[in-house]
Amino acid sequence: MVYDKNHEVNFVTEFEKTLPLRQITLIEFERRLKKLCRPDMNDSITVRMMIECFEDHEAFKALKHKDSLAHDLLFNEMFMMEEEGFEWEEQRVSIERLMILAMLYCQSNRV
Repeated sequence: MVYDKNHEVNFVTEFEKTLPLRQITLIEFERRLKKLCRPDMNDSITVRMMIECFEDHEAFKALKHKDSLAHDLLFNEMFMMEEEGFEWEEQRVSIERLMILAMLYCQSNRV
């Protein structure tokens, strides 16, 4: 297929290029997600833990800001565990669901 810069869906491709996930490898993303996870956490981490795990990566520096693309993407309701009665930073995020997104957008690691 020849790239046509005037094709009607190219805006999606251009938007995808701006996603922070494009700037991290799949293995690094998974390592960061799982480094603080314990077996009793059921493959989830808190919002606070996730922010701490990614705050030193250039692409995710804005993760703690609620008006950033990284925040909107990674803390979207589809990745959040259904819990009530917790403060925002103690809400849990599903590692499994985030890894599905990461497989689509993160850089692959050649073995």
